[in-house]
Amino acid sequence: DNPNVIVSGIDGHVKLKGKLVEVEPLFVVGKNVDFSTGNIEFLGSILIKGDIKSGFKVKAENDIEVQGIVEDAEIDAGSDVLLKTGFVGKGDGKITAKGKIMAKFCENQSLSSNDDIIVSEYLMHSNVETKGKVIVTDQAGLIVGGETYALRGIEAKVIGNQNYAPTKLFVGINIEIKEKIQEGKDQLSKNIENKEEIEKAIVLLMKRKLLNKELAPDKKELLDKLNNVKGKLDKEEKSIREEIEKLNEKLIQFKDSVVMIYDVVYPGVSVMIYNRQLEVSEEFKGIVYKYSEKEILGVDISDYSK
Repeated sequence: DNPNVIVSGIDGHVKLKGKLVEVEPLFVVGKNVDFSTGNIEFLGSILIKGDIKSGFKVKAENDIEVQGIVEDAEIDAGSDVLLKTGFVGKGDGKITAKGKIMAKFCENQSLSSNDDIIVSEYLMHSNVETKGKVIVTDQAGLIVGGETYALRGIEAKVIGNQNYAPTKLFVGINIEIKEKIQEGKDQLSKNIENKEEIEKAIVLLMKRKLLNKELAPDKKELLDKLNNVKGKLDKEEKSIREEIEKLNEKLIQFKDSVVMIYDVVYPGVSVMIYNRQLEVSEEFKGIVYKYSEKEILGVDISDYSK
């Protein structure tokens, strides 16, 4: 009922055009993100027509598109990130997206996504992590150096180089679940250690009881407390073991993810799928690496069916 209040039906960028108030879901930056703009945070999508300079941050609730170069900057998107050129710097930059990340190239930087990461030219000496696939199959289609974690698989034309640059690939590995399993194992180890100490104390009190036929009231009270604590630790241990088992079941479901190389892979490349590892010792052309119970197998790409 207040004539001085306007309520928007969407999140966005508020503009006054004459007497008209507009709310646009897209925020356009017509130049570089630098000291003249400062960091940018927006509830909708962001389009940046210039570069994002080192040290600056851009965050959007939805998509972020950058038409220039991204240097040692941070990008955080609630949906997709599209870089019309690439991402290059000294290693202090990071892009995080809940959707896809698409770029021409990435060098010495970090990418993290909940969906596919698609790079047309090359990934060089970068740290990449995704719950989807990493696809580098257009133009050069090169992955060399760094560590690439891709839960659902990796596809590239070329992996590694003739200088045998160390290049690590991890496929079918859910980092979050692995960390939870490790936390569970650490908790279980601590639980067992505590229980062993309590059991030692219980044994001493029981020996005293056998010798004296009856414990003093304070010792009897202590024995009851120790037995109660041991009972609780037994229940906790069972619960932790069940949780670890459930997490292992979740972890194994992506063991069929593969590393697919359309052109060539060089020595110096390390491939880990689920819980098996392979060091590439010689050059291979057109090969698919897949998991088996005993080892990682290399299959000719012409013989592999998805």
